[in-house]
Amino acid sequence: MSQSKACDPDTPLQPGQIMLSSPDPTSQCRRIKFYRPADETTAERAYRELREAAQAFHHEFWGAENARFERERLCFINDAVLSMLTVPEQAAGPTVDLAPFYRDYLNASYQRHLDYNRTWWRMNLRILTLGARAFLDRRWPGRRGSQRSKSV
Repeated sequence: MSQSKACDPDTPLQPGQIMLSSPDPTSQCRRIKFYRPADETTAERAYRELREAAQAFHHEFWGAENARFERERLCFINDAVLSMLTVPEQAAGPTVDLAPFYRDYLNASYQRHLDYNRTWWRMNLRILTLGARAFLDRRWPGRRGSQRSKSV
């Protein structure tokens, strides 16, 4: 069972521990630091590196996506407020109906989200495969294909 700690890059981790940061203000994703054993096998290293790459991919996608969403939402609100000011009978109602914006945004970002999900699933399936290989290497170190990593 993994244990998590508050993210402090200088804190050494114990086996099975991961370190989590606070959520990033833009992506809303937490950065994760994984434990690196001194005698890390090649499979364990590949597993850890792919987990780190998946986290970076996740963070980058959602950082860009959330920034895009916020930028487009503010544009929509500004346009709606300006149109309310030009039509006197609408100026009395200070609320902006965001339903059309959400519908249009989701329709426009459908392919981008579909591509993200496909990539995310592929990465996670590969992570599971490498995790199983790393587990077997650690459990049965003499098995064929099990190697210790040269650089740690």
